[in-house]
This record gives sequence, C-alpha cells and structure tokens, in this order.
Amino acid sequence: MRLSIIAKRNWLFAACAVLSISSQCPANAQTAEVRTVTVSLAGNPQRSIQHDTIRGYQSVDYRLTVAPGQRLRVSMRTSNRSSYFNLKPANSEEALHNGSVAGNAFDAPVADAGDYVIQVYLMSNAARRNETARYTLMIESPSAAQAKPDFADGLAGGPDYWQVRGLGRGAKLTVRAEPRTRASSITRIENGAAARNLGCRMNGRERWCRIELSAGGAQGWVQGRFLREGAAPGSNPRPNDALVPGTNYHATGKIACSFESAAPTQCDFGVTRGQTGIATVFITGPRGQKRVLGFSAGKASSLQAAQSVTQSRQDDNTIVTIDSGAETYTIPDALINGG
Repeated sequence: MRLSIIAKRNWLFAACAVLSISSQCPANAQTAEVRTVTVSLAGNPQRSIQHDTIRGYQSVDYRLTVAPGQRLRVSMRTSNRSSYFNLKPANSEEALHNGSVAGNAFDAPVADAGDYVIQVYLMSNAARRNETARYTLMIESPSAAQAKPDFADGLAGGPDYWQVRGLGRGAKLTVRAEPRTRASSITRIENGAAARNLGCRMNGRERWCRIELSAGGAQGWVQGRFLREGAAPGSNPRPNDALVPGTNYHATGKIACSFESAAPTQCDFGVTRGQTGIATVFITGPRGQKRVLGFSAGKASSLQAAQSVTQSRQDDNTIVTIDSGAETYTIPDALINGG
C-alpha cells in the first residue's frame, strides 16, 4: 500500500457543488489537507480494512481499481457523527455516493471499470471546531455467493422489485401517502409482499422508498429498512446461474450493435442475472463506449443518462435504441433468461 500526501485539493468542494449541497460541505475545502492511500483488495473475500484519524479540514482519499460489474461494498464506523465518506470515479467530480445524504454504507455493482476514490471527511460544522474523527473503513468486493440480497440502502438504482421482509410476527408495514411516519395510511402489507421499486429518498435519518403494489395499482411510501431485493409478482426464482470463471458475470460474449450512422459492429458484453427476466447487461463498444441496460418483465431501460430508450422485437431478440438511433443494441432472449 502506497501512502502519499496531496495538499490543497478541492475535489470535495467541487463534488458538493455538483450535488448542490455546498452548505453541508467543509468550509475552505480548497485548502484542506488530503492524504491519498492506494488500496488493493486481496484475499477471499477481497477486503481491505482501514483504521485512521482525521482532524478539522483533513480528509483521506482511498483509491482503488474496480472491474466492470464488480460489486463494491463500503461501510464506515466513526467516533464523530459529522464524519462521512463519498465515492466517485477518480476522473470525475460527480459522486456516486454521498455519505452525508445516503449514510455511511454503500453496496452495489459498479458499471464502469477504472479507478475510484472513497473520500473520508468531516462536515464543516465539525471541521470549523477542529474536531477529530477516529474511524474504521471496510472496503469489500464480495463474490456472487457472498453478496447479500440488495437492501433498500441507497437513493437510486436498486432492484426492479422489492419484497417486504423483517417485520415482527403478525406485524404489517404501513404504505403511506408521503415519506414520513405521520402521513396518512394507504394500506398495510405483510412479510413476503412484492412491490415495484419506484425509487428511494431520505427524510432526516430515515430512508423511505416509493413502491407500486401491482401493475397500475396503488402507490405509496414505506420505510426502506423493511425491503429486500425480490422478484416480480407471480414470477418464480430462477435456478442457480454459475458465473463465468474469473468474472462477476453469468455470461460474456459479443452482441450486434451500431452507433449513429456507422456500419453495424460487435460490442463486448457481460450480464448479471437475477430472478427470471431480470438482468443487467454491461456493454462496451469498439471504441470503449459504455452502456448499462436493465431488463425486467420484458422491458428494457438504460441505467445511465439517456434522453430516450425504445425497444422492438425481431425474432428472439430485443432491439434497444438509445436517443433516436445514437446507439442500437441487439439483445438475444437467451442472454437475459439464460440457456
């Protein structure tokens, strides 16, 4: 592990500006002392545990290299409630995870390969008082067999469907009209109930998720801590799907693709499959173009920014068109469903 000192970095200031939360960012971030630690995930499971202390405007950047589709799990215990971590690509100022909003836990696959930075810092209120934070940062990359079900522990992305879990015997989960405990009740649901994921948000320290109970049915908000990744209502779990050796994918290969008016070509892909009909496809074009597509119940969507996504059927393939023909991908049914 290499340790180097970089002074007068302004990454956190810029990242907070992008996220429009500058009031929560360290004041004078431009002159903060930032230490950089290069992390290598080793062992089985792949894991690195970092113990350190920061004071005032100090922060630590943990830099690591991630493969496409690799699941990254980061958690932090700290002695100071005003200490958090952010996660971002090393070549971008846009944070994938903002600890002061989403909490000190991140667990999700990373779409793009490359170097990532986990920055540990103190909020401005604590930094101004020159407070200290003693923390333990755990960085893991669990295998598919070790990865736990996807909890509702983030504010974006997540599975297409949730299942209600963790209620006490005989208890029911209240679906509310707004993301707060005093909002009016719409209905109540039991352990095992399936619901479509419509996104999550924070209300203070409480994480709430908006759900749809059936296609075109009732919608409302529930507490995210009672949700786990689940299958679409009426679907059956798929058999165990082996990974391609040395990868985090259930299948890899090439698919037909095209970009703008260029001639059709071949793109590399890796796919991770969940319940029947639920899959995430990681695509790399011949010039390194990246696209991540999600599939659920026969519907395709882009898990990255796109103005429009349309699809059509051709034989046993789904043709996915991004931004009116800027990108086109031919996805065989077998890629999504296995076999």
